[in-house]
Amino acid sequence: MARRARSRDTGPMVITAAAARIDTDGSRDEERREKANEAWQERAWDFYDDLGEVRFAARYMGDSFARCRFVPAIRIGGGDPVPLQPEGDPAQGYSAQDAEMCGSVLSRLKSPQGGQTELLRSFGVQLFVPGDCYLVGRPDEFSDGEERWDVYSPQELLMEKAAMDVRKFRLKRGGQGKDIELPPESVVIRVWQTHPRFTDWSDSPIRSALTILDELVILTHEIRGAALSRISGPGLFLLPKSAQTPKPPDAGDDWRD
Repeated sequence: MARRARSRDTGPMVITAAAARIDTDGSRDEERREKANEAWQERAWDFYDDLGEVRFAARYMGDSFARCRFVPAIRIGGGDPVPLQPEGDPAQGYSAQDAEMCGSVLSRLKSPQGGQTELLRSFGVQLFVPGDCYLVGRPDEFSDGEERWDVYSPQELLMEKAAMDVRKFRLKRGGQGKDIELPPESVVIRVWQTHPRFTDWSDSPIRSALTILDELVILTHEIRGAALSRISGPGLFLLPKSAQTPKPPDAGDDWRD
């Protein structure tokens, strides 16, 4: 649960999304992973790279998420999550020691690139563009005994089957970089916006705007092409303001440029 600070205490602001841990023993339905890497998500990322309007909206969503905070909470029955109080609440079934332990566990959830703030910012961008991402926890190779948590897109985190139906995860590096194989003890959790038609599908605001974004790219290219064609077609002959027309041989003394 994430809570955002507000001027009036009207209760916590909660951001919800579906989440499921991906097992490495192959016991879960592999179609969940295959559904995550859909063709429309590749198009969505292309628009993020090519259109400033999409990038601005995605970064705005990410920055909004970054203003939230993770807090430990308890859910009683089917009610809303209630943040844990440091002094405990026996009526809710937890003590001060329980609240302290939950806070300590939650503090481990952080990214080396910017702590929990950067994790939340990444969640915002990923849920806005492809509507799907993976929260990955693994040992930090640059520290002694520490763990690290990162958010990856479905296009970056790849899954493959090894012997005995055991799944292996690797990170696809952009450009010419070599892929990174994750250690077996890694924790992989899929987080996605559920589609109202099929809950294992991912959904995002970009998905329903793909056709309009296509038209925007086509019109932009058409305008640019027309402008370049006008310049390179008939051509332009540019003269400085200081240029003067030479006097014709048969011109009189009263000739002016």
